[in-house]
Amino acid sequence: MSIQQEAAVLADAGSYSNPVEVHKLMARLRREQPVCWVEPEGYRPMWLISRANDIKFIESNTDKFLAAPRSTIMPIENEEAIKEFDLGETGQGLVSMDGDLHRKFRDVTRDWFMPRNLRGRESMVAEAAKAYVDLMERQAPACDFATDVAFWYPLRVILGLADIPKEDDVKIITLTQQLFGYDDDNLLSDEKLTQAEALTRFYEYLSPLIEERKANPGSDLVSLIVNAEIDGEPMDLVSILGYLLIVVTAGHDTTSASLAGGLLALVEHPQQMQKLREKPDLIPAAANEMIRWVSPVKHFARTAVEDVEIGGQRIARGDTVMLLFASGARDETVIPDADQFQIERENSKHVAFGYGPHMCLGQHLAKMEIAAYLKELLPRLEMLELAGEPRYLASNLVSGLKNLPVRFRFR
Repeated sequence: MSIQQEAAVLADAGSYSNPVEVHKLMARLRREQPVCWVEPEGYRPMWLISRANDIKFIESNTDKFLAAPRSTIMPIENEEAIKEFDLGETGQGLVSMDGDLHRKFRDVTRDWFMPRNLRGRESMVAEAAKAYVDLMERQAPACDFATDVAFWYPLRVILGLADIPKEDDVKIITLTQQLFGYDDDNLLSDEKLTQAEALTRFYEYLSPLIEERKANPGSDLVSLIVNAEIDGEPMDLVSILGYLLIVVTAGHDTTSASLAGGLLALVEHPQQMQKLREKPDLIPAAANEMIRWVSPVKHFARTAVEDVEIGGQRIARGDTVMLLFASGARDETVIPDADQFQIERENSKHVAFGYGPHMCLGQHLAKMEIAAYLKELLPRLEMLELAGEPRYLASNLVSGLKNLPVRFRFR
């Protein structure tokens, strides 16, 4: 089978339930055909971009590659169903915007997510970390770290920052899984929804929240967004819905995947775990390495607006490119020993957060949350080991562990 035929499976959500095979295939792409044309059945044809520098080039050259009209890869039937929403330029959120429009919308929350502002939220994040380490301790000697802890801790942080009550946590996490893991048969809810149906449910949940925060604004993140102005005019409802959808879902799902996957990496690399215990000052670096290692956002898509040559291949105007962030984050041509989990890296830069104008807004919050959990957990933890087989969510967009059974003992 040719590399083009094999690599076509990287468009399919189901492939990502086996990350070992996915990373083997991505490594082969980087070696043999880093810019690879594929025609997956049921999808529009596309170029797979697997090397970090090519990903950076595309993300930096926003005059040559646009996020619209296709910011993610999904089956054609799903694309057509979502088109019926008629969301326009702004309704699909920041990930689908380009140029000045993207910059103006991003500016609404950019300062809020900067480290200088987040420092004022450190105590709240630390309290949440302690609460979920306490929860883990109460479940000793075993738990499913993914479903019992990692799903809920980042969710409670972002919803706390949005002043959304704890009783809504289950609804939000269920809808998030149905939106991103629509091809997975083993989610928290047994109800099977299409992406379009999950999107409708999200909008039904968010609409009354928007009206309430317009009428009674506070200092929370939702109030900031729903009362923001673009060019002196209030955002319309569709724009607000799209913005909140990105903040609420990306604000927890990616961090959850990184925390669970990072903990598994520490279990599988006991020398790294021991080093972290001996040198807790490495925790911030370890949090960053966990995110690189897991790369929870597997891809974004871009569309060429002119003919461009990359990696010796001619990408034609109108072609779709699938940026394989999970591959770029393990690109051995830019990161030494990229296929090894090392919490103490001299070169800690990677593309797991994306690159360029679309680089993840919440990256500093994600690192803060993971670091806070490790700071609370490690001094209290005496032993940690696997208690069963880890299982992964079938999603080509945001994917991570859906089950991580562990045995442990606290001091």
